[in-house]
Amino acid sequence: MLLMKNCQRCGKAFTSSNPTICPECIEADSESFNAVRQFIKDNPLVSVDVVEAATGVPADQIREYLRQGRIEAAEMSGPLLECGRCGKPIYAGQYCVVCQSEIQKTFRSASLPSQKRKPPDTTQKKKNGPYVRRYRKG
Repeated sequence: MLLMKNCQRCGKAFTSSNPTICPECIEADSESFNAVRQFIKDNPLVSVDVVEAATGVPADQIREYLRQGRIEAAEMSGPLLECGRCGKPIYAGQYCVVCQSEIQKTFRSASLPSQKRKPPDTTQKKKNGPYVRRYRKG
C-alpha cells in the first residue's frame, strides 16, 4: 500500500511504501555516495575535510555514511567516529566491539525465558533404583 509522505530532506510530498526520502533525494544521495567512495578509493587515507572539499559532499553526510557502515574510517585517516555508548574512537557503525558484545548479551538474556531448574530433592532417597525389581518366592 502506497502512503503519502513528506521527504525528510527536501520536504517534498511523495508516495511510497517504505523509504523516508523521495526518489530524487535517493538518487542525489546515491550520486554523492559514489563520488565519496570513488574519491576515497583513489586517494586512501584522506581526511573528511579533504573529501568534503574534493566532492562537495558535506562532512556530516560523509560521517553518516561511516555510521551506516557504507564506508569505513580505516579507508580514511584514522577513526572519525565515537562509540555511541562509551565514546571510544571507532571506524564504522555506532558502537565499539566491546559495547556491541555487551548489548547483544543484554538482548539475548532479555529474550530468553528464564528457565530456573529446581535442584534434585535429596530428602527422599530411594532404596532401590528405578530398574531393580524384587521377586517374591511363591
